[in-house]
Amino acid sequence: AWLIKRFKKLKDAPVQALLVSSLTGGKDDEKLLATALKSKNPMVRGRALQKAAELDYTPGRKAALKGLSDANNAVKRAAAVAAASYGGQDVFEELVKEAEDAKVPELRSGLLRALKMASTAEEVGVLVEAMGKIRRTEGKGLVAQALVTCGARQPALAGPAFVELLEEENAGLRQLAIRGIETTAYEPALGALILLLEHEDSLVRADAVRALGSFPSLPEEHAATIVALASAPDEALRFNATMALRALAPEHALPALDAALQDENWAIQDVAVEILDEMRSLPAVLLLAEHMQRASGLVRIETYERLKLLT
Repeated sequence: AWLIKRFKKLKDAPVQALLVSSLTGGKDDEKLLATALKSKNPMVRGRALQKAAELDYTPGRKAALKGLSDANNAVKRAAAVAAASYGGQDVFEELVKEAEDAKVPELRSGLLRALKMASTAEEVGVLVEAMGKIRRTEGKGLVAQALVTCGARQPALAGPAFVELLEEENAGLRQLAIRGIETTAYEPALGALILLLEHEDSLVRADAVRALGSFPSLPEEHAATIVALASAPDEALRFNATMALRALAPEHALPALDAALQDENWAIQDVAVEILDEMRSLPAVLLLAEHMQRASGLVRIETYERLKLLT
């Protein structure tokens, strides 16, 4: 209480900011918070915006929206995260406007963190709509990155947007589209991903086959293609295709997993162990038991621990 009374007389901005951070939400605290939100010092303003959102201080929402046009990028960053904490369609519309042309790394990271917080259909819908309108690659990429995370909360909305994003010429945007399909497990995108398994770029093939592994099951006619990729010369492609084996029927997956257990790359062996553990079947346990006798190092320990739990 004594410090709150002394706030205006304090000359050191970091001390004022620290005091704002210590507030717990009492009536006197709210008075100080209202004062701090109007402070001339950007450090104090930024900290006040963070604390207002944390305490769900109602006037803080308006202050956060106003802070999006602050001259100081650190304050704008704090305002973006604070505004997203309050939520609402109008908030995310303003955040998207800022994201379109944001170039300062510090501000972009704050906007990305804020946009990832979208959760309701209205909020995620704002990002989906923006994906179709933004023309600048950097701005579209920032929104797409956020949608990869928040789209999982509204897959029916985000899934079609990622399928559309697959048509982009920019490799980075296509990669984000694949990651988005992976996190939303949007089934109508299966056909588009399977077509990418024939892409000339091995990295695109690797991303596409990994995304296929996020679906509960895959059409049997594509099993042979995925199994073939699991023995490809390219390590990244082989690793991701091994991950996708979890979506195949056991009769197709088990022989490929047996081969993966003998791969020279220990990471591929480890993925195979994980998938066999998930299968929880006698043939899978037999493969793990055989593998434990020849494996070494961390993979052997991992296999032993999983077998112990399974049996």
